[in-house]
Amino acid sequence: MRKPRITIIERDPAKAGAMDGALKACGYAVSGRLGSGRGLAAHCRKCRPDLLIIGEGAEVPGVGPEGDRLRLGKKNIPLLRWPPFSGKKAKGWPAGTGLSPEALTGMRDLVKAVESRLDAGGKEDMAAIHRAHYLNSRDVLFVLDRDLAIAAASPSVERVLGYRPEALESVRTRLDSFVPPGQGAGLRRLFRAALAGRETGQVICDARTRDGGSRTLEISTGSLMGTGAGRMLAVSARDITEWQRLSEAVRQSESKYRALVEATDTGYVILDGQGRVLDANREYLRLTGHRSLDSVIGRHVAEWTAPHDQERNRTEVRKCLRRGSVRMLELDYVHPDGTMVPIEINATVVESDAGPQIVSTCRDISRRRDVETALRDSERQYRRLVQSQGEGIGIVDQSERFVFANPAAEEIFGVAPGGLIGRGLREFTTPEQYAEAVRQTGLRRQDVKSTYELGIKRRDGQVRRLLVTSTPQRDRQGRFTGTFGIFRDITEWKRAEDALRASEQHYRAVVETSLDAIIFSDLAGRVVAANQRAADLQGVADPSQLVGMNVYEFIAPEDRPRAAENARKVLSGKPVERVEYRMLRRDGSVIDCELGAALLPGAGGRPAGFVAVVRDVTERKRAEHALRESEERLRFLGDNMPGIFFYQMDTGEDGRSRKFTYISDGVEKTHETTAAAALEDPQRIYGTICEEHRTLLAEKEAAAIAEMKPFSAEARLALPSGGTRWMQYISIPQREPGKHLWDGIGIDITERKQAEKALRESEEKYRTLINQASDGIMLMPVDGTGFTVNESFARMHGYGSPAEMERLRLKDLDTPETARLIPERLKRMINGESLRFEVEHHHRDGHSFPLQVSCSVVRIGEQSYFLGFHQDITGRKRLEREILEIGDRVQFQIGHDLHDGINQLLTVISLRIGALQQKMREGRLPEEAELAVLSEIARQTMGQVSALARGLSPLSLKSGGMSMGLAELAKSTSALGVQCRASVDDSVDFSDLARATHLYRIAQEAVNNALKHSGAGLIEISLFREEGNTVLAVSDDGRGLAGGAKPGGMGLNIMRYRAGMIGAELEIGPGREGGTVVRCVFHSPSVRERKKGG
Repeated sequence: MRKPRITIIERDPAKAGAMDGALKACGYAVSGRLGSGRGLAAHCRKCRPDLLIIGEGAEVPGVGPEGDRLRLGKKNIPLLRWPPFSGKKAKGWPAGTGLSPEALTGMRDLVKAVESRLDAGGKEDMAAIHRAHYLNSRDVLFVLDRDLAIAAASPSVERVLGYRPEALESVRTRLDSFVPPGQGAGLRRLFRAALAGRETGQVICDARTRDGGSRTLEISTGSLMGTGAGRMLAVSARDITEWQRLSEAVRQSESKYRALVEATDTGYVILDGQGRVLDANREYLRLTGHRSLDSVIGRHVAEWTAPHDQERNRTEVRKCLRRGSVRMLELDYVHPDGTMVPIEINATVVESDAGPQIVSTCRDISRRRDVETALRDSERQYRRLVQSQGEGIGIVDQSERFVFANPAAEEIFGVAPGGLIGRGLREFTTPEQYAEAVRQTGLRRQDVKSTYELGIKRRDGQVRRLLVTSTPQRDRQGRFTGTFGIFRDITEWKRAEDALRASEQHYRAVVETSLDAIIFSDLAGRVVAANQRAADLQGVADPSQLVGMNVYEFIAPEDRPRAAENARKVLSGKPVERVEYRMLRRDGSVIDCELGAALLPGAGGRPAGFVAVVRDVTERKRAEHALRESEERLRFLGDNMPGIFFYQMDTGEDGRSRKFTYISDGVEKTHETTAAAALEDPQRIYGTICEEHRTLLAEKEAAAIAEMKPFSAEARLALPSGGTRWMQYISIPQREPGKHLWDGIGIDITERKQAEKALRESEEKYRTLINQASDGIMLMPVDGTGFTVNESFARMHGYGSPAEMERLRLKDLDTPETARLIPERLKRMINGESLRFEVEHHHRDGHSFPLQVSCSVVRIGEQSYFLGFHQDITGRKRLEREILEIGDRVQFQIGHDLHDGINQLLTVISLRIGALQQKMREGRLPEEAELAVLSEIARQTMGQVSALARGLSPLSLKSGGMSMGLAELAKSTSALGVQCRASVDDSVDFSDLARATHLYRIAQEAVNNALKHSGAGLIEISLFREEGNTVLAVSDDGRGLAGGAKPGGMGLNIMRYRAGMIGAELEIGPGREGGTVVRCVFHSPSVRERKKGG
């Protein structure tokens, strides 16, 4: 046992030493000696003393003259004030004692005072603990005498039984008087055993309350008090009424869920991790062909699986355990009598105490495999409620650290004895739960008691829920020191509530989400509840509209007697399964339904009503009828459609043998044999197939069986009559036990094959014709993805064959000038125009050459193409250029001859006339006037000849460049009475005389057209740079192009030709403010660019 630790606060070191020696001699541990109260808080945190002795004159912060406890750190430490000593030294005493004999006597008194103070403090603490437990416990605590009369009762008896404690104590009421006579004997035996000192257990009984009600109590005995005739017994009574109600509710919920499972037509089975059956419902027994659950329990599900599915079933069990679930698994079950039933299985792995288990739902899909989908039910689980008992008592200080805990509290928190002292709630709670505990402590500071729930996590990982009843703790001065709490482990109660809630939610979810109508009725057949599907089935908006109606109102009159008989069977304990009725809807219409019914258990196991699961099978009936009609129509079609026959063939288990099980009469027209003969001998069909196609057909059949996929094959037949026919066989394999079945169709494709052959021959003819054409032909999709050309197109571009141009694109052939104009032309052709234009293409050796193109959009099948015919006009262009150059040279020569020959002679004549005129003027001859007229005529003739010479040969192009030539053109035009202006950008370079000549002629022709046709008052000639191009523009303010007419005539054609000669584009259109504008645009480097390039 730990020795009490004592700290001494004394200013006199001698007195402090004497106290230290006396206390140690009596077995106490002195944790320290302090001269004053300074540093006391740090000392207490380190040494944790159980008592403080304060000497005379010592001052301790926070303690008044009458104070008997000190609040330091996390403890209330008791105080002992000791009277002063005389302090006189006695002669002859041993050195160092410094005390008189009276002082030694005082030391003995000190030791006795310390013992008394420590004992009183401990008893006060334990008494306070027991008193708080008695006053605040949620259980009723009784003290009984030997006659079982109540000598004392805790305050909680008023909450549980409705009696005030003093009322029971005053009349000495016997405790067994509150319980029924049949339960009193067991209670008295428990009390007598406890009074005799024998080990006792617990008794659960019903107790009558003051208001006439009843509560269920769990009564246990405690310790004995007193001796002899005055011996008394402590008894604890716990109210477990709510726990009992929860347990009964969970049991009834599980019974309802079990009844619902038994009433459905879905088989349920629970397997262990090896695939052995643990539990199953009646429907599953029916699906397996067994009569009792004992006949399948412990057996592997593969035992009633068809042989061809047994290994797959075992594999799927292992896969389910590995993946957690299996969905839409189809297997065949075999009954003991050999009946085979196809089953659809959905399985889910759930964890249980015994390990992983597989919960499976199984549906008989034999009646709706091809016409409806399976309904899957949610998996279910069984839950158990565990109720633990025991209360924990603890005290925490203001910092939520335990300063006291009883063994029950330590058991709840999962620590060893004494392991809670000094530890905080924070270690056992989440941040959110700890915040709630701190908030509750705030209420305790306000002297408020409360009961609340707290979640903790034990060291072993368990999470527990506690119901905590808290009371504030205060010292004698009324200061808050901590919280007294009673802990009740309600984890199992919470689990029971969650299980009930989950079970009800599961039950409600199953009912509300079921694709079947579910109806609950009482024993008289009146509806008490239904799901939404039941309302939909009856044609009403809400299930509440069905409540109160009799279920027989839903059944057609002719089926009601049979329904009443089935209800009597259910009442006798025989569930009804898969019974078909004609059901009446609220609108009077009749539908076909399938019904299963079972009893609903009530209180005490007595039947409370019926639960019925109703499924609308109208669509299934219709589908089955439609399927039969479809099969009949298919047979009729196969027997009567020309060129087609239907067949079904069995190729055996290995897929090699062949035997027709059905063949339509159409085979007589396609294979020149009868259906009966083909059924008898398959070679009547296979023998007509030519050898190479027979081998191909066999290979495709083998591949289709291996992959279980449809196949299609074409074959040529040699008919008995000597003719030839082509057939296409399309077939679908199906694997069945011991055989492979093929459902197929044979189609006569002879005419298609003949048409394909004729098409190939026609394509070959056209391909030969196109390749022999002299023009180059190109076919290009409108999206520009590649093109197709003939051999002439490839040759004119320097390629040996069209195949060498397959990877080229149109942009690889066009020169930059041509590529710039292509987008606009393509757009016009897409809009429906057929164009004829000239382009330049790159030759394979790198040079460019001109082509004339005639192009339009054509549609081939579902796609549009550009179709272009190309002619190489290199020779024509060369001849045209030579003819134009010859004309320019002739004009230049004529102009030169006019200027240097005739004009010179006219000049001499003018001078001679002038001299003669001067002589006649001096001689005053009358002929002088006539000579003056002749002189004027000569002058005018010289001017006209000069103008004609300039027009035929613009000599200024050589001497002054383009700027001077256009200026002279403007000047000569203005002389004709129409104002004309010319402007030339200095950056335009025209060192090429041939290009300058062509451009001058274009400007000259544009001005002449404006003078002749526009009636203009102003003509403007401009030469400038625009976006990297050189532009010549001639504009006038005349009448313009009337009605949007397109310009034509020889002069304009010559202008376009000259523009083409220099690689320019000629544009003629209306001006912005009226009149006409002629623009000639071509790419030409500027003066600066030419200089920069060298």
